[in-house]
Amino acid sequence: MNQVKDVADRIKQRRLELGLTYRDLEEATGITASTLQRYESGFISKLPIDKLYTIAKGLRVDPGYLMGWTDNEKPKLKTPTSNVGEIVKTRRLPMYGKASAGNGYINLTDEVGYYDVPVQYCTNPDVYTVKISGESMTGLDKAIHDGSVAVVDPQLCSTPEALDGKVCIFTYNDETYIKQLAIDKQGIIRLRSFNPNYDDIIVLKPELLKCEGRVIVTFTESNW
Repeated sequence: MNQVKDVADRIKQRRLELGLTYRDLEEATGITASTLQRYESGFISKLPIDKLYTIAKGLRVDPGYLMGWTDNEKPKLKTPTSNVGEIVKTRRLPMYGKASAGNGYINLTDEVGYYDVPVQYCTNPDVYTVKISGESMTGLDKAIHDGSVAVVDPQLCSTPEALDGKVCIFTYNDETYIKQLAIDKQGIIRLRSFNPNYDDIIVLKPELLKCEGRVIVTFTESNW
């Protein structure tokens, strides 16, 4: 399934789950019903990031779920059955440093604060959060924006082969990044940015690469 169809299918599935018509979603997003229908059908092949975030907010999901770069189940955090929003149960998780989406640095030993995360993402006691800094993970079709908060599960770390295509917190050569791991046809490991203006980080010494945790969801502001 290509990426455009995957995003379109997720939008449609979530809209139907909420029992929303195109007119309902138009009222929630300000995007015309006809445009929303074209997005769902895949007729419009390029969905702007700002429109994607607007639609995600209207559908009460994290944008990363619609984009398909996270494996987490779609959030069911604000699916009220009445006009009164339900209370979201949260757990306060430690927040560490700032994970650079650019040159790379994070202090994983000193807590700099905390972040209240919906309990459905707190799958084990080791889950923590990181504040993202930089624009290298802001791409055309996928984005982790500067200032967003990543929820990270260190228990999901595995071999590079198993993490191929996954977004994680990595430490390499004493620098720490949030990047997507990719293994090319020659078997070379690369840490990739979503922003095409940033070069890949080529891992010449795999033994120095350490996964600090896999990103399971990100939040911007209080979008959950």
